Amino acid sequence: MVRTVNDAIKMDGRTFHLERLGAHQWNQVIPKEVFPIVMVCDTNTRVHSLPLVIEKLEIEKHLIFEIPEGEHSKSLEQCQKFWEFAAENNLGRQGLIIAIGGGVVLDFAGFCASVWKRGIAYISIPTSIMAQADAAIGAKTGVNFHQYKNMLGSFYPPLFVITHFDFLKTLPSRHIKNGKVEIIKHLLLQDENPWQGIEKLQKDFDFETWNEVILNSIKFKSSITLEDPFDQGKRKILNLGHTMGHALESLAFEKEQDLLHGEAVAMGIWIESWLGKELLGYSSAHFDQLYTSLSPYFPDPFNFDIQWSEIHKYLLADKKNSNEKVQFALLEKPGHPIWNVELDVNQLEIYFTDRKIKSIFTP
Repeated sequence: MVRTVNDAIKMDGRTFHLERLGAHQWNQVIPKEVFPIVMVCDTNTRVHSLPLVIEKLEIEKHLIFEIPEGEHSKSLEQCQKFWEFAAENNLGRQGLIIAIGGGVVLDFAGFCASVWKRGIAYISIPTSIMAQADAAIGAKTGVNFHQYKNMLGSFYPPLFVITHFDFLKTLPSRHIKNGKVEIIKHLLLQDENPWQGIEKLQKDFDFETWNEVILNSIKFKSSITLEDPFDQGKRKILNLGHTMGHALESLAFEKEQDLLHGEAVAMGIWIESWLGKELLGYSSAHFDQLYTSLSPYFPDPFNFDIQWSEIHKYLLADKKNSNEKVQFALLEKPGHPIWNVELDVNQLEIYFTDRKIKSIFTP
């Protein structure tokens, strides 16, 4: 059974649907006139998720484009391979892309769809907790440029987003923890007392828990992106933990080290909260509780050291920056986020070497 929010977000003449569908309604999401249908998946979702999608959507004829698992697939090189595949198979504006996977697959397929022939239709079927709670919502697509995270992208909403609890049954425990970080972020942004909700996430994810927390995240993020669809104002609060988190991911990508997005964002939220407390005088009352809530989601082990000289270039390259200052979304306290907070690079260099920050990166 498919469970999402019965809501719709209108953007630029298109409609981003979050439908409440019964199992018998899956095949109704495919327009009858589309051809060809291209399923985009990675090496994992082709095995674990694609068969269920084909069965539920009752698709008899389709093409499959498979990308390798992992962040390295969000590249222009991989996009070129897809576009060559699209050209060889006459994928036109009457065609349809169905993206089946986590954030990497959805970002990649959405970007390819937005560019190919100036835009063709696609459907997102997120198969990870992170993708269902966050990546599939809000119409952002993107790929990396060299080691820089999501430097190329577009705002391009899918026709539908379909979630299904069964997709999560094959997720490794590390990836389940990884996805919960974005849910924690949403709780921190919207709730002055988020700790009970965060504690609930540390338990096993059964259907009822999934249904509650995924729906809450979808509703929250949808409300923000509806108010600010193109990231010009309040939507920037969703970048909490991501300025530092993306820098850490980029460095890990450069060093060919294994670091998941949620792990980087968990550390990013804590580091940025610490900087807000030390540099801007934000409340410290919640700080210890915040660390206790986030630390189970840090990578274990985190097996490379971070030097300011290495992280510096990635912070300066962040998309949100202006006037050579690094922009953050910070928590004044839980439930009270502030965006467009500018911190001087020289201030960051001084505090980045502090023992409390450095200790996170010590194996």
